[in-house]
Amino acid sequence: MTFRTISVIGLLLLSFLCHGRDSFFSTPSNTSWFGGPQLKYAEIGDDGRFMLGAKGGTVFGNDIHAFYIGGAGYGMLEPVSIADSEDYTFVYGGLILGYAYQPEKLVHWKSECLLGAGNITILDDNRVKGDKNYGVLLGELYSGAEFNVTDFLQVGIGAFYRLSTEPDHEGISADDLSGPGISIDFEFGYFH
Repeated sequence: MTFRTISVIGLLLLSFLCHGRDSFFSTPSNTSWFGGPQLKYAEIGDDGRFMLGAKGGTVFGNDIHAFYIGGAGYGMLEPVSIADSEDYTFVYGGLILGYAYQPEKLVHWKSECLLGAGNITILDDNRVKGDKNYGVLLGELYSGAEFNVTDFLQVGIGAFYRLSTEPDHEGISADDLSGPGISIDFEFGYFH
């Protein structure tokens, strides 16, 4: 190869290296935090139920990509009937791992995964029935849109799918606790 050919190839390679491209490491990384209430609606058993909870976490990222890790917990607002005199309530919570694409935009997309555990409490005439608690493991996938309302408030609307293990109770199955739903959340925090 001649010096001219090597020089042209070298300049061509150098031009590729100098080309600007958005990546996770192309802009300075920020750390922030958030927390706030979340309202969910899903079918539990054969009835639609509202669940109220909260989530919070720490965000690592930049203007293009943001990853977050935190925790969340939810509980039913009213019990579900199993039999004539038996009802149950369901609470769950766990670790959340999430990702938001272009979080600085007015409307942006985010997704998250919750891995955790839940508890079913059997009620008799709206009172806890002895030691009738049953634990389950569960996972939940969420995807939705998030709106930057102010510098300290984001509102998210989305859908989720919850998948549960089988509880050790003959009147409740994993299908009763698993399924799709919708949610709205209000995240207060420091988003810079």
